Amino acid sequence: LDTCLILMEGNESREGISTLLSRLTYEMEKIPPEGKFMVLTGIVENLRTIETELQEIVSKVVALRSHLDYSPIKIENLEKSVAEIERLKRKYRCRTTHELIEYWKSVEKKLLEIERQNERKKQLEEQFNKDQQELLTRSEKLRQHRQKAAKIMKSRLETELKKLAFSQVQFEVNFDTVPVEQQKISSTGLDNINFLISLNPGQPLGPVMEIASGGELSRLVLGIKSIALEMKNLPVMIFDEIDQGIGGKTAFWIGEKLKVIASGRQILCVTHLPQIACFADQHLRVEKYTDGQDTWAEISDLQNREKQLQELARMMGGEKSTGPALQFAETLMERAGK
Repeated sequence: LDTCLILMEGNESREGISTLLSRLTYEMEKIPPEGKFMVLTGIVENLRTIETELQEIVSKVVALRSHLDYSPIKIENLEKSVAEIERLKRKYRCRTTHELIEYWKSVEKKLLEIERQNERKKQLEEQFNKDQQELLTRSEKLRQHRQKAAKIMKSRLETELKKLAFSQVQFEVNFDTVPVEQQKISSTGLDNINFLISLNPGQPLGPVMEIASGGELSRLVLGIKSIALEMKNLPVMIFDEIDQGIGGKTAFWIGEKLKVIASGRQILCVTHLPQIACFADQHLRVEKYTDGQDTWAEISDLQNREKQLQELARMMGGEKSTGPALQFAETLMERAGK
């Protein structure tokens, strides 16, 4: 528009169309309209009309220009924006501005998804910290309950073991003393627990698996199961070779204990000792056979007292039941109250 105005109105270095047109009209008006020059009258009128219309055009262009902001700074910024768009088109290999806009939309969508993932990650971290704190709190409460239960277990188990011929037994539940914040929580909580026992006078406390022999371990297991029944009434209990490593009067004590336990529930007991078997209400004989290639077992229900006595005698004396063995079997049955 500036160039158009300069052409129409001129400037310091050049005359504009308006000035030239006015001068042209003025010069023609000076020629007398006579003879052949009468035609100049119409031409002058046309020039004046053109001059008037040109002034109207100039006025409209000036008015239009006044409504436009020709800030050099804004123009410079626009030029920079255009240059930046061209640079981005080259960088991201976009042939047109439309392709660049579509690429920007796809990047914006990915960024939004990343922001959502970061927000989700933040939420999960907050939930994890909350759950971890709750886990630590509950684990500490569990530790306190365990320590309280350990004192009760010590008293009751020592009482039960004394009934099983451990007259000087000492039992302790050992807890690790590592602080909560330094421990790794496992499926069983924060505690690493060891059962310590001393079975003889003067013997220091030590881990059960290092101190107890096979027979002692059998009695210990029986004692633990006995106090477990006081807390939870189990309808069925299985004792598989609880007689391992024991014999004599100790086996008879275990049989008596099993009888007491069986007074309120069903017990299935696998044993090789007649001192334990004599307390049973029902006897099943299990025999294993092999032909060198296959192995199988047969179970016989010993329903009458005679078969039971023969089996008890066989367990003591071998394949054939002798008189003394049968007499001892009868003594065991009578002692067991059968």
